[in-house]
Amino acid sequence: MLELRICSGSNSTSNRNPNLDLLRATAICLVLVYHGVQMSPVATSWIKDLAASGQYGVDLFFVLSGWLIGGLYWREIKAFGNVEIGRFWVRRWVRTIPPYLGALAISWMAVHIGRGQSFDFGYLIFIQNFYRQIPFFLVSWSLCVEEHFYLLMPIVLFIAGRMFNRRGVIGALLLLLIVSPVMRLISYREMTDQFGYFLTATQLHMSGLILGVLLSYLAVEAPNTSFLLARFSPAILVTAGVGLFLLSLAGGVLAYVLRETFIGIFFAAALAFAVQQSQLRGRTAAAFYPVSVCSYSTYLVHPLALHVAVRAQQLIPGRELVCYFLFAGTLTLLLSAVFYFAFERTSIRLRDYYWPRRRAAATLRNPQRGVRPGL
Repeated sequence: MLELRICSGSNSTSNRNPNLDLLRATAICLVLVYHGVQMSPVATSWIKDLAASGQYGVDLFFVLSGWLIGGLYWREIKAFGNVEIGRFWVRRWVRTIPPYLGALAISWMAVHIGRGQSFDFGYLIFIQNFYRQIPFFLVSWSLCVEEHFYLLMPIVLFIAGRMFNRRGVIGALLLLLIVSPVMRLISYREMTDQFGYFLTATQLHMSGLILGVLLSYLAVEAPNTSFLLARFSPAILVTAGVGLFLLSLAGGVLAYVLRETFIGIFFAAALAFAVQQSQLRGRTAAAFYPVSVCSYSTYLVHPLALHVAVRAQQLIPGRELVCYFLFAGTLTLLLSAVFYFAFERTSIRLRDYYWPRRRAAATLRNPQRGVRPGL
């Protein structure tokens, strides 16, 4: 029997799907390998080329974010008939923005001390991913995409829900999938090699998020269709993988326009496959849990750890490679743990105390309703 559980985003293990923890752990490990190898001063070019696919761990995060946020949205509609969008926004912002601001402050202090970098107030309103070149805290581009998504997605879904029936909502989401490749086609002629707009702009990175929302919608509102899709997910996974390989061979405009969509489809199929499997248990689930829980904090602080490791590897001549990865791994683990407990877990607790989920709030007001808090 297919079990499609939409993780609530809480750190309560009772509400988590260990299979999704595995995917989150995979996503952050891909990113760490990519950045770690790319910044290594001694890694050979072929190793860097091999590790380059790790950059798509961010796209897996996008699919997972769409699944999580979409699931919360659809389940609230199913339970109450509407969504309190204000509460939805506040819970997302309190969950994500305080850790972001903490990491932003650390990143800016580092570049200010190191190269006299002035602070850019655009970072406070998440517009740096539209710059032609992002000046510092480069990983923040993906956080901009997600914050824009959190802001606009509920509005789009509200309008689509009012104007269309269930099939219309599915059609609207599928129509939105065309936006990214179309915008990429339009942008291609002006594309530059700088790490900025042409690689990071929100409208160029919508596919994974939309596919995650679509999967969550099917899981909640059309479980039979969701089950059928999950059965074909291995075939979709292989097809998307072959498509990505062919795009890499083609290169040029075709790869730039279609790669992001194919990557989204690939990871969406992986997600659809993962949620239909029996949930991981015991030591296997326990192994991925802390990596998954701290993945956001790890993503925020790992660039600082890698920059420190680049300098530290010079301390032991002749052992640069070992020294670099030893420092990089140790510092990433330590900084992730400290940052999680200092910023992320604190934000989660404040959010859940002052702005509890609607089910929990409804139960507190009227315990006779029998709604279980924490779902």
